[in-house]
Amino acid sequence: MITDHRPWSEDPLRAPLGAETMLSTGELDFLHWLGKSQYSGTGRVVELGSFLGGSTLALCHGLSQNPAWTQPLLAYDRFVMFNDQEGRYTHIAAPGESFLPAFRRNIRAFSDRVTTRPMSIPAPTPGVDHTEALFPEREPIEILFIDAAKTWPVHITILDVFGPRLIPGKSIVIQQDFKWATVFYLPLHMYQLRECFEPAFDIPDGASTAFRYLGNINRHLGTLWQPTDFDIAGANAVWDAIDQYWGEHARGDLIHIMRLLRAQHLASLGDLDQALSVIESAIAAAIRDDASLALEAVRYASSGLRKNSDAMSNSERLIALEHTAAASIDALRSVRQGAAVRALLGRIDRAPNAPRPTAFLFGAGQIARRILALDKAKLPFKPLAVIDDHAPLEDIAGVPVIRPSDLAPHAGADLLVIASDAHADALEQRARAIFPGNTPIVRFDRPAPVAHHA
Repeated sequence: MITDHRPWSEDPLRAPLGAETMLSTGELDFLHWLGKSQYSGTGRVVELGSFLGGSTLALCHGLSQNPAWTQPLLAYDRFVMFNDQEGRYTHIAAPGESFLPAFRRNIRAFSDRVTTRPMSIPAPTPGVDHTEALFPEREPIEILFIDAAKTWPVHITILDVFGPRLIPGKSIVIQQDFKWATVFYLPLHMYQLRECFEPAFDIPDGASTAFRYLGNINRHLGTLWQPTDFDIAGANAVWDAIDQYWGEHARGDLIHIMRLLRAQHLASLGDLDQALSVIESAIAAAIRDDASLALEAVRYASSGLRKNSDAMSNSERLIALEHTAAASIDALRSVRQGAAVRALLGRIDRAPNAPRPTAFLFGAGQIARRILALDKAKLPFKPLAVIDDHAPLEDIAGVPVIRPSDLAPHAGADLLVIASDAHADALEQRARAIFPGNTPIVRFDRPAPVAHHA
C-alpha cells in the first residue's frame, strides 16, 4: 500500500533546475531522491520522454551524488515541439520544429553522462520486434521513467521492449501520466499487470505514480488489452475492479482521478451520457474529500470531451461541470490559503515586548496578499518587501514587490517568509540562493528555526 510518508520531501532538489518543465516540485524532488538514495547501479536508467530536460536534470542531480552511477542515462524523445495551444513554449520552438538544441543546452552540465536518443516510439507491428531499434543494449533496467506513452499502442510497445529488461524486486517504473485525466489506458494496463507491479509511491502534487517491478511480465506480453477488447459493460466491470484495487492500495486524489479516467474510457466507447454522470459523481466526491488535484483533472477531462464533435449536444452540461469544478477549486484554495496563513504567522515567535523582526516575503501570490491584507501593526513581523522573480506588481497593500536584482547590495532582514503553500520548496530554494547565510526561513508546513528577538 502507498503510504503518506514522502522521504523525497526530506531531501529535496536544492540546485536550480536549469530547464523549463511541466513536472511539479514534488515530482522533481522524487526523481532526485530516487537517483541519489535508491539507485543501486544494478541496471540502467532509462527516460522515455525527456522534453526540455526537467526530468533528466532532476535524475542527474541525484545520480551525480551516487557513486553507483557509472553508465550514461538514456534519454528518449522525438524532440519535436507539440501543438502548444497555450503558447507556453513558443519561445523555444514552433510546433513541428526541433527543440533538441534547447535540450542539449539545458543538460550541458551532464552532457557526458547522458546519451540522447531522438526517436519516436512506434505502435506495435505484427511480427516485428522493435527492441533492436529502441534498446539495442538489452541490458537490465533499474529506473524506467515513462512520459512518452501518449497513445495506447505506444504504451504497449514500451512494455514489450523495456518491460522484459526490468529487474524483479528492484526496478522502479514511474508512470508520469498515470493521473492525467485523459490517459485512461495506463491504469488499465497497470491493473492488468498487477501481479507484475506493486504500487510503490504516489506524488500528491503531480500526475506521477511509481511502481516496483515484481517479475513475470513476459507471461502477459502479447495479451495486453487493446481498445477493441472493451464494450461498455466490460469497461464498467474492469473499472469497478480498479476502484476496489486502488481503494485498498491508496487514498486521496488518486482514487478520485481513477473515476475520471473511467469516464474518459466510457466516452471513447460512445457512452457520453454515462461518462458525464461519472464525472458529476466524481466532482461531488472530490469536494467532500478536499481532493483539489482531482477537481483540476475534471477541468481537463471536461474540456477534452467538449472538443469532441459528438459532445456538442452535451456542451452546456460539460461547461457546467467545468464551472462547478473551477468554483470548487477556488473555494478549497481559499480555505487552504487561510489555514496556511494562520499556520505561517503562528510559527513566528518573539520575546514579549521585544521589537518585531523584519521580514522579506517570497512569492507575490494569494498567500502574500492575504498576509498583507491583515492589520500590519498586528503582524508578528515588519514586512520590508515582497520578492518575486517576475515582480508583477509595484506593491501589495503598500509593501513593494521587487525582483531579487532590485535588492540593495547589503539588504537584509531578520526573517525570510515563504508566502506559498503549493510552491514552498521552490521558493525556499530561491530564498536560500539569494540569502545564502543563516537567516531563518519560515514556512507554513514545518517548524521554523526562529530565535527570540530581544
